[in-house]
Amino acid sequence: MAIGANLSKRDQMMVAVSVLSFALAGAYGYFMYMPKSDDLEAVQQHVDVLDKQNSQARAAIANGSLQKLRLEADQYATELTALRQIVPTTKTTWVSTRSKRPNCFLKTALRSSTSCSTC
Repeated sequence: MAIGANLSKRDQMMVAVSVLSFALAGAYGYFMYMPKSDDLEAVQQHVDVLDKQNSQARAAIANGSLQKLRLEADQYATELTALRQIVPTTKTTWVSTRSKRPNCFLKTALRSSTSCSTC
């Protein structure tokens, strides 16, 4: 006795399609959704940390630390202008115009002028 022997051909196809759709839904959940859920949890934790930092920043601004930050920024700006006057902002490259050894013509001329011919 076969499974579904008392069902019509249409009913057998409907049962097969429903079993196949459940199998595809299970495969999607197992292979596609479950691995991504770990990533989603990590992203959610990161979002929670950022929300906490944002709320701390809002509380700090409400307490008047914004004025302190502006004063520090102004002090850093004056220090930066002083440092830019001391340290050049462009890259300077030193190029030597002297050759490391004289060429052959100068070498022979130097030898002949420094040698003692009367000795």
